[in-house]
Amino acid sequence: PEQPRSPAPTLSGEGRWLILSDQTGVGPQLEAALHGRGRSPILIAAAVDAATLGGYLARPASWEGVVYLGGLDASSDELTPAAEVAARAQRAIVPVLALIKGLADASSSARLWIVTRGACPVDQQAGLACGQATLWGLGRAAAVEHPAAWGGLVDLDPQQSATAVDALVTELLAPDAEDQIAFRRSRRHVARLTAARPPAASAPWTVSAEGAYLVTGGLGGIGLQLARWLVARGARHLILTSRHGLPDRSEWQRDQANEVRQRIAAIAELEAQGVQVTVAAVDVADIEQMKALLAASAPPLRGVVHAAGVLSDGLLSHQDAARLQAVLRPKVEGAWVLHQLTRQQPLDFFVLFSSIATTLGLVGNGVYAAANAFLDALAALRQAQALPALSIAWGLWAEGMGERSRPALFAELGARAMPPALALSALQRLLGSGMSQCLVAAMDWRKFAATLPPGGRHGQLRQPLLGKGADS
Repeated sequence: PEQPRSPAPTLSGEGRWLILSDQTGVGPQLEAALHGRGRSPILIAAAVDAATLGGYLARPASWEGVVYLGGLDASSDELTPAAEVAARAQRAIVPVLALIKGLADASSSARLWIVTRGACPVDQQAGLACGQATLWGLGRAAAVEHPAAWGGLVDLDPQQSATAVDALVTELLAPDAEDQIAFRRSRRHVARLTAARPPAASAPWTVSAEGAYLVTGGLGGIGLQLARWLVARGARHLILTSRHGLPDRSEWQRDQANEVRQRIAAIAELEAQGVQVTVAAVDVADIEQMKALLAASAPPLRGVVHAAGVLSDGLLSHQDAARLQAVLRPKVEGAWVLHQLTRQQPLDFFVLFSSIATTLGLVGNGVYAAANAFLDALAALRQAQALPALSIAWGLWAEGMGERSRPALFAELGARAMPPALALSALQRLLGSGMSQCLVAAMDWRKFAATLPPGGRHGQLRQPLLGKGADS
């Protein structure tokens, strides 16, 4: 929502500011503006190596703040190849990981600010800054993991570059209670998580017996639940992809690992209902593989559910480029491949499986949150282009990755695993609702609020839900 600034005192002193600059020209403008306010900024390249960055952060005199502008270089256009979209996102994220580690190692009192441009859909306006949006998922995790070193996220107005730096400097030097801010048409907007209930009778959507429906991650526990759900609603042609696929059908009657036997049984159950099931071992991020797969489908593609993903749990200060790339590939590259290949097709739906970690910022899920933030931004972009899109930030599913990886952690946060039937009921209500992004979770919000670190500036995001207690 739009919210003017609350009265906040300007930080006093002649503090030093470290600016990790972009290539779009904002860095020198910010340097000059801080000089004009009596500060002592130092401008360095965002892609500086970790050792050099550590040297800056470890200097004896304390820093008043650190501003990261490197994400401003991560925008793309519709023709940008998926691999390049992911590479730009990775180049934007890696320096932030180094910054977080460097600030922790130097025991610095500086607060980190991350700046983007057009990464947040505001007033239903969305641009092509999906790569920059990954920094918002990352930043929300940083706010929880390092509250003492957290400044905030600021999204500049892509249409008002002349006044963007002045508004940014005001936020840096006189921060109030908000840490997620976007400027549009000289107006200041802040992030809020509010209860939203789609109408009981949403706009009609259909599943066609004559069309094909693609589910990526289709052999996982959730993927197979989605396949059964589609069939129950009339689908007769399914394309299920996974990284490893299944053995050749001639091998199905032989001894197999228990998990493989369960998957084979699930496919056989669907086919016994007269459903044509194509199971493909393809990489959703490989556009040539996906293009060939979709071209071989006899019925036209009518729906997409992108549920593929890779977890890489760990604190942001312990992450590296290799782990980051493994997480970005299925989420960022895969989603962009699907977007590019289906833009001209009349789809019933295009559903992206995002994560609660992206919205709330969970400890140890920062890289996964960054990848899923791309999905949220892509859904907003597609909807702005009058294309079907829905990104759901899911909480725990029974049989899902989160429940298997760290059940104790999620229990401490107040998150409970949803039975698949409950989650799929929510999905059915959301399809056709006109929403591009939402969160669906079984949460005890009061319990979650109690886990937030004291002194952080992120409580404003969650407050509207805290009265809902354990039944939300």
